[in-house]
Amino acid sequence: MITRLLPIFAVTGLAATVAVPETLYVNGQKSTLAPIEKDGEVYVPLKSLRAAGAEVTTSQERLSIQFIPPKAQNEQPYVEAILGEWVNNGIWRFRVSNVAKITDPFGNGGSGYALDFEAMNVSPNMAQMGYTGVLGLQLLDTESTRFENTSGSFADFLSDIQPGGTFKNRIEFGNSGGATRGTDPMKLIIQFDQPAKSVRINLKPE
Repeated sequence: MITRLLPIFAVTGLAATVAVPETLYVNGQKSTLAPIEKDGEVYVPLKSLRAAGAEVTTSQERLSIQFIPPKAQNEQPYVEAILGEWVNNGIWRFRVSNVAKITDPFGNGGSGYALDFEAMNVSPNMAQMGYTGVLGLQLLDTESTRFENTSGSFADFLSDIQPGGTFKNRIEFGNSGGATRGTDPMKLIIQFDQPAKSVRINLKPE
C-alpha cells in the first residue's frame, strides 16, 4: 500500500551534464518552488507541472501525468520565453532585451517603451519577416494596456534575411489612440497567422 506520494517528477539526464539551477520558470513565470537534484536526476515539483498545464491524478495504485491541455481550455497556444532568452518557433529565433520606458513615440504626450529585438532566420530559405505570417507585435503592461510598435523603428521587418542570418532593431512602442501613463512592461506578443507559431515573451520574470 502506498502511504505517501512524493510531489516531484524526475527529469532524467540533466544533472550529468549541467549544474542544477536554483530557479524554476513555468511558462515564462518564476516559480516559488525550486528544482531538486538527487542521485544524478533533477526533480520538478508536481505543483509546477500543474501550473504548466499538466493534468495530475493520483491513486493508491498509480500516479498519472497528462500533458495534453484540457479540452475546455480555449486560450491560444504560445511559444513562451522570458526576457533575454532565445526562443524558436520553427521559422525564427527571437530574443528581447534592454526594455526601457520612453516618451510615447506617437507624440501623444504619454509613456511608451523601447526594447532590443533580435531575430534569426532558422528556415532553409531566405525570408522576410513580414511575409512569414507575422501579424504584428504588441506590448502589454502590468495593467494589460496594449502598445503597438512604430513601423519606422521596425526597420528590418521587410529585409531579406538569409538562412542563419540575423538582425537587431531597437523597436519603440506607444499608444496611437491617445496618451497613456504606462506602468511596468509585462509581455511582448509576436502574433503569427498560424496560432501555434505565435510567441509570448515575459518582460518581467522576477
